Amino acid sequence: MEVDLIIRGRDKDHFGDWWTMGDDIVLEVPLDKQLSEIIKMVQDVLRQRFTPEGADEPDYGEHGNPMHVTRLDIVLPVYLAKGKRDDRNITESEWSMSLRRVGLTANNCLLEFRPKEMGLWMWHPLEYYKNQYRELLVKTIGNRQVMLSELVEEVKRTRPPPIRTSTKVFLRCYPEVFWVTTHIASGLSEVRLNKTLEPPTFL
Repeated sequence: MEVDLIIRGRDKDHFGDWWTMGDDIVLEVPLDKQLSEIIKMVQDVLRQRFTPEGADEPDYGEHGNPMHVTRLDIVLPVYLAKGKRDDRNITESEWSMSLRRVGLTANNCLLEFRPKEMGLWMWHPLEYYKNQYRELLVKTIGNRQVMLSELVEEVKRTRPPPIRTSTKVFLRCYPEVFWVTTHIASGLSEVRLNKTLEPPTFL
């Protein structure tokens, strides 16, 4: 019997908190499938995600890297790790075991794939996180005109860690979405949604 195995990418953010790296990968597999085979299947899915249309090889971008086994922890979340008080890291010696033997069942079939250190690899291409952050900023700004410093403070804990540019620089990459006004004397900036396609303003 095959089950829906959920693979969730999880990493630490800049504050040391866990964040979900993106969409889950769902694999239809039998519970007697070896964990090492699951790793290869996930690597294939990620390779496809990072391969541009019409290209033969993946493009991990300037800051991206493939998910390699030496950079990978496979974790059974605490609520599935029977009798444990914390998440259970499945050791490499157990990767040759079946999903059933490492503790998964048809009703509880979720594994977390985590980089051994923060930011070693991404779960999606960078464009995915740019779109995610742009949508977050649009939702946060709404109908307001807000000081940029206040906006940065509001989104700092929900900003996707792969976004390495400052929020100010990020906003200026999308002038058709965000209208930024900068006061030359003070250097302070305000931002609102650019519903009328106005150019950036310096006062």
